[in-house]
Amino acid sequence: MTIAFIVVVLDVAIGFLFYFGLQHIKVMQLLTNQDINESIVMAQDFSVVLVGLPTHTSVRSLKAEMWNWIEKVNEKES
Repeated sequence: MTIAFIVVVLDVAIGFLFYFGLQHIKVMQLLTNQDINESIVMAQDFSVVLVGLPTHTSVRSLKAEMWNWIEKVNEKES
């Protein structure tokens, strides 16, 4: 066996190790991404239904009234 043959065999072996290492990293990244996505709470994961709302002339006035009411409740609870 010549030195050149040994170098080529080692180069091929290192290439395979590098390739399989990258494939392993890819799988680990996909698993980590899946774990992160499962642990994040998004707005679409829950909802709030408001029933029995008072009549209002505009959405802005309703928002303002609700905001004031929420602030008063928070001040009382603090």
